[in-house]
Amino acid sequence: MSFCGNSTISNDQFEPAKRRVLEGPHDGVPPIELVDGSALIGSALIVLMRQLQLGLQEQTTWIVDHRFFDQFCD
Repeated sequence: MSFCGNSTISNDQFEPAKRRVLEGPHDGVPPIELVDGSALIGSALIVLMRQLQLGLQEQTTWIVDHRFFDQFCD
């Protein structure tokens, strides 16, 4: 799907080599911008789920600081 003239959204993930060829400069051709549609939808969905707290539960995570306990080891 194209919009705004030179942007393209696709369900393709655009490997780096493919992205360089497609987005790279070409004589007489305006540059295009490739948008990974799956990543765009995924990001937007996560933001919406967070805003609405839809299907999510808040969770606190604790990480053990092993450096603190090292002082008690022989």
